[in-house]
Amino acid sequence: FWFQIKLPLGSAEEISASVTLPEIASLEKAKILIVEDNLINQRLFLNFIERLGGEGYVVNNGREALRALEEKLYDVILM
Repeated sequence: FWFQIKLPLGSAEEISASVTLPEIASLEKAKILIVEDNLINQRLFLNFIERLGGEGYVVNNGREALRALEEKLYDVILM
């Protein structure tokens, strides 16, 4: 299916004022949740994150991700 939504255009000032992102200088000590059902991709992401000093946590699907979010706060979620 498809649908269309007409939205008004905002100015760059309005957009930048409304967007807040967590400041992470590096991945060192960052807690990163990896939501991925492919075992090879899970291992690749984990290896990459750990080499950069982050802490990687893997779940297989969105349902598991929601459960993981109930138990711990993460700095980044990769899907």
